[in-house]
Amino acid sequence: MRIFWATKQIPELAALSPGERAAAWRRVYRKTYHHWQTWLSLLLCPAFTALGSYFDNLLDTSYVAMLIGAALGGLLFGETTIYVARRYYKAELSRPHQDG
Repeated sequence: MRIFWATKQIPELAALSPGERAAAWRRVYRKTYHHWQTWLSLLLCPAFTALGSYFDNLLDTSYVAMLIGAALGGLLFGETTIYVARRYYKAELSRPHQDG
């Protein structure tokens, strides 16, 4: 699985200008919340954070594992959102849009 760190790395958006890329992302982003995968990954963010906190208590460390858990939860949510959004891009980018 490839990790996308920026929208310009998403193959469907790579050829677009920064403004077009941002507009396409905004149009599709809202649609990702219609899918169970997005909601599950969003719910897993605090679960990963809590698991990290548990390991902090177990290992007697100060927030290190909790921060790692939170970062992993955020990464999972971001990548899941991109995965779901990519399903929409072919149809979304083939239609003309008026922004503004």
